[in-house]
Amino acid sequence: MSDTHARQATPVVAATGGRRRLLVGGSVALASLGLMASALAAPAQAATTPRPIATGWLPYWTSDASISSFAANADLFADVSPFWHDTERGASPGQIVMVNHLGAAERASRLAVLRRSGKPIIPSITDGTGKGWMSNALSTPAGRSRHALQIVSLVMANGYDGIDLDYEQFAYADSQSSWTTTRGRWAAFVAELSGALHARGKLLTAALPTTDYWVYDFAAMGRYLDRARVMTYDYSFDSPGPIAPLPWVLSQTDAALKYIPRSKLFMGVPTYGRDWVVRDGNGNPVVTRANGTKGSLADCPAGYSTKKKEVSARDTIAYAAAVGATPRRTATSREITFQYAKRYSAGGRTCSILREVWGADALTVAERTRALLAKGVAGIALWTVGGEDQGQWADLRKQAWARTPIYQPVISFAAPRTAKRGVPARFVAVVRAGGRPLAASPVTLQFKAAGSPHWATVKTSPTGPKGSVVFNILLNRSGDFRIAVPAGPGHTSRVTGAHTVTYLPR
Repeated sequence: MSDTHARQATPVVAATGGRRRLLVGGSVALASLGLMASALAAPAQAATTPRPIATGWLPYWTSDASISSFAANADLFADVSPFWHDTERGASPGQIVMVNHLGAAERASRLAVLRRSGKPIIPSITDGTGKGWMSNALSTPAGRSRHALQIVSLVMANGYDGIDLDYEQFAYADSQSSWTTTRGRWAAFVAELSGALHARGKLLTAALPTTDYWVYDFAAMGRYLDRARVMTYDYSFDSPGPIAPLPWVLSQTDAALKYIPRSKLFMGVPTYGRDWVVRDGNGNPVVTRANGTKGSLADCPAGYSTKKKEVSARDTIAYAAAVGATPRRTATSREITFQYAKRYSAGGRTCSILREVWGADALTVAERTRALLAKGVAGIALWTVGGEDQGQWADLRKQAWARTPIYQPVISFAAPRTAKRGVPARFVAVVRAGGRPLAASPVTLQFKAAGSPHWATVKTSPTGPKGSVVFNILLNRSGDFRIAVPAGPGHTSRVTGAHTVTYLPR
């Protein structure tokens, strides 16, 4: 590689019959006006895509928004998991029934859209069987094989790139006393399913609770899964508090890394928040009467609500403005929080119920991503894609590029040995970076006359989809030619050696 920078010669152009005559080192070369214009307008494009630092889930109930968000930022994703499938109890104990959230035609249509990203599509299966059912279904080799075959058949019939297991009943429905038994059944099932999918060139991923839920045998997951996605969110669920306080997320990351290779580990990042009713020390909602005194729910008209609500990261700041609250960012959890009084008035009764919101915005996601990538994990797992503050993507893309390998371009340069008067000399360059064609990148053909120390630009054109560019140049003087490629995202600059072309006037 050469670090020599070519001196840009000032071109002298004169109109001539719809073409421009470009004087180069005292010789005349003809260039099509149309070609020159397209070269100048062509945008530079990255030699490689950014390192994929994200994965995530696309809920079926937000399909359009989620798919749109993923499609716009697919370059940042290793894969994506639409929420399309569920399991339910069958008629007999241990029987599993597969359920589709969307019809076949709708799934096929959405799959076709997702396929345009070029990224693996790995739909999720959730466990909707309830307490103890799935553990019982996986209790025998025959039961494990039967369920594994169901999943493999689903993957193959739909042309998926794999499957994502979101089986949470073991953790949140089954009693902890069952974990010792279930742990072995689950590990054996994952091992069998992994082998069956891998034999068909398919991937297996899973959404996992934190390592406190040892029923999932994290060491086995590290061996058999292609991706492990740890759900580091819902830290506060029933009462107000941070969704995913950053110190807790990082400690859970350290715990997961004891079992799961960094290259497989994606840590959960929420793109949502919650709105809770604030309760006093006795568990009662904090209520204020119309006169400002302390009250109770008995002072409220019909229609009041004490239910928690979900707030998307996309709407967190606007939500605060709508309720007249001033959001603040906590120093420790690095989340957005605020309180407001929800007023109810009807039938001569008025009350206000105090509510508290915790959630995320673009900075929340960006900070978590930066801290997690510093731990060396493969990336983040977004719940959900589509609910995020769109401002996060610019920062995430910067982080991805900062961790993208920098490649030195490989340039193949073909030049003629001689050039005849009136016959265009053909120069061909093919540029690759990171083993892939460098498409839509500016490439410059440079000329140096014999005895001159300076290189001058003849012409600059963008490479095509296969990384190639062709220059057809009329010469009237011998000299050296070379190809120069400027640095771009993911690749360094590069200059070829000189090729001498001898001009033959006759």
